[in-house]
Amino acid sequence: MERLLFITLLILLYLLPQPSLGQVSVDNQTIAIGQGNLVLPELGQDCLNGSSCEGCDSWRMYVYGYSCDDISSCNQVPSLSNSSDIEYSSFVFQNPTTAGTYDYGIKRVLMEGDGSTCEIDEGSPHDYGSFTVTVMDWKWDDPLASSYCEDDNNSNDLNTMISYQYGVTYSGPGVVGNTWSVAEAGVGNHTILASKSFSNGTKSIAMEVTVHPLPSVNFSDPPAYCKSGSNPNLMDFVSPTGGTFSHTYGNSLDLYGTGNENIDLENSTPGTYDLTYTFIDVNGCTNSAINTITIDPTFSIDAGANQEACIGSGDIALVAATSDVTWSCVGCDYVDGNAFATDDTPPGTYTVRASKTIGACSDTDDKIFTVKDLPVVEAGPDLRKCIDDGSFALTGESSTGGVWTASCSGCLGGNIFDPATAGSGEHTVTYTYSNAEGCIGSDSRKVTVIGLPNASSISVSGDERCGAGMASLEATLSNHSIKWYSTASGGESLHTGNTYNPTIPVGTKVFYVEAINNDGCVSPTRKSVSATAFQVPDSPESLDQRRCGPGELTLMASGGISGATYYWYENPTGGTALESGSSFPTPYLENSRSYYVSAESPNGCPSNGRTEVQAIIDIIPGSPSVFDGFNCGSGIIDLTAGGAPSGGSYAWYEQETGGSSFNDTNLWQTPTLDITTSYWISLISDQGCEGPRIEIQAIIHDDPVKPDPINAERCGPGEVQISAVSDESGTFNWYETQYSSSVIKTGKDFITPSLTEIRSYWVSIKDNNDCESPRTEVLATINPIPELPLAASVERCGGGEVTITASGEIEGTSYEWYDNPSGGSAIHTGEIYEPTVSVTRNYYVEAVSTEGCISPSRTAVTVTINSFPGAPITYDGSTCGDGTVELNVAGAPSSGSYRWYFSESGGSSFNESESWETPVLSSSTNYFVSIVNESGCEGEREVVTADIHPIPQQPIGITGNNCGPGIVELGAESEIDGIFNWYETAYSSISLYQGGLFVTPELEETTPYWVSITDENSCESDRSEVIAQIDLVPSVPIADNVSRCAEGSVTLKAMGGIESATYSWYDTNTSEEVLSEGLETIFEVSSIRDYFVSATSPEGCEGPRKQVRVTINPIPSSPTVKGGDICGSGNILLTAGGAPLGGTYHWYEDQHSADTIKFGNEFITPELVNTKSYWVSILTPEGCEGPREEVTAQVNPLPERPIGEDASSCGPGPATLTVSSPVESPVYNWYFEETGGFPFTNGNSYTIGYLTQTTSYWVSVVTTAGCESSRERVTAEFLEITPIEIGEDTVLCINSGVFDLRKDVPVGGVFTGPGVINGMFYPSIAGVGTHLITYDLINPVGCFADGQRVITIISDKSGGENLDIGEPSYPVCLNDGIIDLTIFPNIPDGRWDGTGVTLNSFDPQAAGSGTHTLIYSVDVNGCTAEREKEFIVLEVPKPPIIDHSEIAICSGGEIELNIINPAPDLIYHWYIKGETTSFATVQSVQYSPSDNSSLIVIAENTFGCKSEPSEVKVEIHEIQADFETSRTETKIAERVDFTTDYENASSHLWDFGDGLTSLEKDPSHYYYEVGNFTVSLVISTEECEKTIVKDDLITVLPSEDETILGAEDKSKGMIKLYPQPFDHSMIIELHVIKPGIYKVEVYDLSGVSMVAEAQQLAKGESRIEIDGSLLSSGVYICKVSNGENEQWIKVVKR
Repeated sequence: MERLLFITLLILLYLLPQPSLGQVSVDNQTIAIGQGNLVLPELGQDCLNGSSCEGCDSWRMYVYGYSCDDISSCNQVPSLSNSSDIEYSSFVFQNPTTAGTYDYGIKRVLMEGDGSTCEIDEGSPHDYGSFTVTVMDWKWDDPLASSYCEDDNNSNDLNTMISYQYGVTYSGPGVVGNTWSVAEAGVGNHTILASKSFSNGTKSIAMEVTVHPLPSVNFSDPPAYCKSGSNPNLMDFVSPTGGTFSHTYGNSLDLYGTGNENIDLENSTPGTYDLTYTFIDVNGCTNSAINTITIDPTFSIDAGANQEACIGSGDIALVAATSDVTWSCVGCDYVDGNAFATDDTPPGTYTVRASKTIGACSDTDDKIFTVKDLPVVEAGPDLRKCIDDGSFALTGESSTGGVWTASCSGCLGGNIFDPATAGSGEHTVTYTYSNAEGCIGSDSRKVTVIGLPNASSISVSGDERCGAGMASLEATLSNHSIKWYSTASGGESLHTGNTYNPTIPVGTKVFYVEAINNDGCVSPTRKSVSATAFQVPDSPESLDQRRCGPGELTLMASGGISGATYYWYENPTGGTALESGSSFPTPYLENSRSYYVSAESPNGCPSNGRTEVQAIIDIIPGSPSVFDGFNCGSGIIDLTAGGAPSGGSYAWYEQETGGSSFNDTNLWQTPTLDITTSYWISLISDQGCEGPRIEIQAIIHDDPVKPDPINAERCGPGEVQISAVSDESGTFNWYETQYSSSVIKTGKDFITPSLTEIRSYWVSIKDNNDCESPRTEVLATINPIPELPLAASVERCGGGEVTITASGEIEGTSYEWYDNPSGGSAIHTGEIYEPTVSVTRNYYVEAVSTEGCISPSRTAVTVTINSFPGAPITYDGSTCGDGTVELNVAGAPSSGSYRWYFSESGGSSFNESESWETPVLSSSTNYFVSIVNESGCEGEREVVTADIHPIPQQPIGITGNNCGPGIVELGAESEIDGIFNWYETAYSSISLYQGGLFVTPELEETTPYWVSITDENSCESDRSEVIAQIDLVPSVPIADNVSRCAEGSVTLKAMGGIESATYSWYDTNTSEEVLSEGLETIFEVSSIRDYFVSATSPEGCEGPRKQVRVTINPIPSSPTVKGGDICGSGNILLTAGGAPLGGTYHWYEDQHSADTIKFGNEFITPELVNTKSYWVSILTPEGCEGPREEVTAQVNPLPERPIGEDASSCGPGPATLTVSSPVESPVYNWYFEETGGFPFTNGNSYTIGYLTQTTSYWVSVVTTAGCESSRERVTAEFLEITPIEIGEDTVLCINSGVFDLRKDVPVGGVFTGPGVINGMFYPSIAGVGTHLITYDLINPVGCFADGQRVITIISDKSGGENLDIGEPSYPVCLNDGIIDLTIFPNIPDGRWDGTGVTLNSFDPQAAGSGTHTLIYSVDVNGCTAEREKEFIVLEVPKPPIIDHSEIAICSGGEIELNIINPAPDLIYHWYIKGETTSFATVQSVQYSPSDNSSLIVIAENTFGCKSEPSEVKVEIHEIQADFETSRTETKIAERVDFTTDYENASSHLWDFGDGLTSLEKDPSHYYYEVGNFTVSLVISTEECEKTIVKDDLITVLPSEDETILGAEDKSKGMIKLYPQPFDHSMIIELHVIKPGIYKVEVYDLSGVSMVAEAQQLAKGESRIEIDGSLLSSGVYICKVSNGENEQWIKVVKR
């Protein structure tokens, strides 16, 4: 019923006549908090449609809340701004702070011209429209965490973090669509923005997220540890510290400490373990590193029983009960290897130590080794006897009871020695004595039997020389002197001495020599010596040869002498010939060098000198330095090159290769060029060698086009910004005039100085090629400003066209019309403006001169309009799928209504209410609604839509699984965009989660979930089931540890887990790589190690891993064995050793028998008649048996006596006797007797060192078993022999030239040996190695003599085996300066090559930073040896930047200096300039300087490289001042004057030490106390202050008599002053001896004269009265003087 009445009322109102008023349409608004003000549309203030406002003059609009019923209660809404009255043509919704929805209506009131309410309304306003303002508090509701780590594997749906997400766009690092992830964002600080459009603009809200990098974790290799060692701290091997160590070995490895950083070795099981070090940084980011540690087991050793030996017993093997020990001597150095040396060891007891190390564990054991002393034996002094001296007794021995023996056969009977029997030579007689401890001592003495010299034994050396001259003849016989003769017998001696240098002519001359021994015996005959002089050839002829660049040359020689042989050398003298022949192909030469060629006659005489021949390698010049030329535009270009060698020239070409040169100087001027043109230039040396060509360009740069001007003008005087633009890139240059040279400004814009009239400037553009365009004129114009225009306001009824007019005083002025009083763009130009206006509003007009100058302000013109009601606010409706839709509208005034239509225009209304429900629709349909106001005016129709949205297709679920209880990730996907909703059941109404990825809660079993998708229309699809699968995780497999002897295959087995599980075998408990799969697997194992096995279910769930240890017990090595032997039959002791601790020895009959015949390290064979082998092995405590070692019990037969071969000797000298025997590896014993005696030597030969007569010896053979045969006689027959010398041993390089063996060798013999041809030695034929060269010669008496020398040939790559240049790498700093490379090689005089090398010095600056390989080559024995050394040139830090470059300070003050932006990895060293020791290593330093020395700071990096110094000049402002005093010793009341020499002080403060001070510059002072007084002076300037203190400067003595010389007291000879103290005046009485002027002065205590009076006094008694009435109370000093003397008296004024 109420609704019917309401509709009826509306119809009646509609039928009533209404004013012709329109309606204002204001759209609903949505804004965000903090987004600023919202300006609502303007509302009119004039009548509409040309009506008369129903007789009223105007109408006004009011905004109100819906609670407002009439104009009196239409209070302004607080969030709206308004003028003082409540009506306004537009409204501003100010920046809101509270979310909510605000509904507003619009009322209009008709007004009279005087502003009162028109009678028609009578104060009742009419509804005229409505609108809604929605304020959103739009922000991040659930933002991301503030920080993540880079390994976080997460993806976040940003829509779930923010309200009102529709229409939101996201941006920022890591954002993909509406998803943000760590992986996409990467490390860094990121800002995520969400942006959304609102009515008052777009708002963006930010969210800050930081992704931190993982900490860098390092775990360096720790050493192996012994179980008995000190517990290590693993933090020493990791960085950064502060993390935690972990492992998977249970109680086998015991870690402790806050981070498990310590290993309890004692409670840990030996083995190898993988440790994981995990570190969490301050950002909560975690990283880890894995490394391996090894703990070795402990053991003990046994050094065995003590041992002893006599001095001289040789090296005694040290025997320990434990095998493989290392021996050392405690406190001595007599142990070498496993033997104790007794030969040079003092007697006594020594501690020897056995030590053994296995892995990181070691053990020692000591025992005593006793060295017993030998008896002291003296045989007596050596003797010399002639061969014809008689027998004599040997005496002088000590420790009687010993035995004499001699080296000569039959020469000694008891102690009687016969020289004749002994024969010539040196004989040894030995006295041997044995003490009670069984130690044998002996001493020998020499008996030398001297025979007569034999001339044939003289070694003579004749001379063959080239050309007449002095011959060098030599005759030597050891320990003999030589005399020279010109005849074979008789005659006078020519010379005495081993050498004789006669002058001989060309030809042969013979001389003769005789020998005299030291005992005066002379040889009975003389020996001949020949000297021959051959003809000397002339120097050969040869021409220099040259070539361009490195390569080979062929040198030629000719002339000298007929049949000459030519020899080529590297040096002008000395050295070995490189090659022989008339031609010489040089080796490959890098540089020019000289060779030298000599001619040698067929007799071997070389030419007098060698001819120098130059092999000249002319240097191919390098590339020239070129300087491209350029020109702006076409033209001629000067091209320049440099770098030609001295005397060289240039070659210019038009192509890179080929062609002819067109210029040979370093300068060339091109022809006129239009385009960039390339030429090529090379260098030609003074020898015509041409270097590589290098390109040089004549570059033609296009002239830039002159810029376009942008003239500017302004209204009224002032600055003008003029500009220029150009398509060219470059710099704009501005000039005062078209031709001025000075640039006044650069840049495209130029702001002129203040101008009052038009003026021109000029601009050009200079491009990057330094080419400048022509200049363009740019004008800066100053225009006058027009006055404010005149214009009248107008109004009309209804929206339509109005005419408003403006005028002014200046002719030609135009007028610009605007919407706003200031700013904005002009909406019309002209005096008359006819806008179409729909609402009351203001226009604004300004005057614009012909030059564009604008009046100072705008004139407001009001246009008043009354309008129709606005369009309604529509609320579209929607449904998902077919159905009815409820549509709603709003905005009609309270007395208005609505009209609903099926079309946009025309037709009849079918509904008048604010809502309407459509019939069932299957597609979206538009309807149209208008508002009818209380006057019946209908506004525009607004469309309202009934949207029919399709139901989206259900999404596709993506199942997930987890191994064992836990969370499961489920996914969903769809072809449409939307929000996925996850549900617990198919019909539950509450969504668990929104998003494409759903993480379930912790699940114990497989669980289904359901997912749907809601599209952008909020239509939700049917749900899809998605299964969260919980798979069974297998348990730990069962697997046993295994062991085996020695490396090899092991089979590991696993069981358990679950049915159908697969088993995977791993290297570690954490490794991902699968080594093998299966229940059973085979591994090849060489040492103890762990494997890990896990079971994996058919669903792919892997269970925990089981550790399986494989222990490899070592197979012991073969035992060390010692066989035995015997001559004939018997039992033999065999021994074995080397077993490890706890090991045993097993003896076998043969290598393969299974039965052990004996246990233990010793085995005594049964009686044997033949050699037999046995076998022994070692069995360890772990049951591992090592290989068997064969031990031989040797039964050896007695040998047949040896076969002797007699020898002979040509004259006194050596003779070698030899024997042979079929016995294998025989040992021969030589005797002086046929039976008995001791052998005097061993070997298959015996050489008599000096045979002078035929002598027989006897020799036997001893087998390796020590079985000795009977003795065989061998005889040395005395014959004549001539020895010969053929030169010293030498070393040659394989590429050396031919070596002449014949020089200084007697002719007539034959040289033999590798590489020898006709007396010449060819190294290349002999080859690398050591070669014996023999020279055979038969002298005239038929004795065969030979000479030998050894020549060692080394390869051209050898010779440098001992070359050492120090460490292979040598780091230096870039600024280290030049390094002398000669300090590195141990073989000098070589050459260094490489980058930065000059004259064997390395310059890091020239080389540059980086690694440079230098090569050192040196000639060693003619061969070149090379070594490489890397010089690592390290960058140096940049000089530090200090916050002061110079600083001033007062003396004694402190300065503070700071490094600007210090680098954390640098150390800063502070120095006083000139000193080498830094006084601080800090980034900020405080320092009290003592002088003006500068401070230096140097930055040092982690490599020790130091920067160039940065200097701070320190200036000390020191006051150079002192003070002096008139006296340093004074008396009480005497004046002391103080003066200072400093004139520029601002103040002085004196302290006289008696409690008194002064501020005067040069004060005087009086002291009244006896003592020493310290005086100080403080001098201040505007900047500094200086204190001068002089301790005990003033000494004040007691006053003596106060007599003035020439004045004396009547009674005592003293001055009297009274009264004391005085009030007004004081009286001075004195006895004057010398008449004259006496002066009295009174001073205050600061030395200021207060009273002075002088009087002429006669001789006798005198009296002076002084007026002191003006003096203040206090102490004064009175001075009485007569010009010669003075007296001071203290006086007190009351």
